[in-house]
Amino acid sequence: MIVIASIFVGTVFVLGIIMFISPKFRGKMMSRQIKAQRYMVEESKDDLKSISNDMADVTKEGLKTASRAIREGFKENNIVCKHCGYEIDDDSRFCKKCGKEQ
Repeated sequence: MIVIASIFVGTVFVLGIIMFISPKFRGKMMSRQIKAQRYMVEESKDDLKSISNDMADVTKEGLKTASRAIREGFKENNIVCKHCGYEIDDDSRFCKKCGKEQ
């Protein structure tokens, strides 16, 4: 176990010295890191697009709710559903649009 650890430490030390001294070796190592990052970005591109589209939909729904409330104003006998923003009667227990309890 001690032999393996000392070999590992020695290898890391030697690689560190080589990277410090040789710009060509450092460039090769950095090139590999850049290729790995490009690969990761390519693999996750669809996931990132999906997340950004979902966030845009959430923002769009929030803006619709706010604009509807501003446009229609708050009436004395009506309230807005806390889940979807649809205007409902103040004595309603459930929303007429989303069906969730108030």
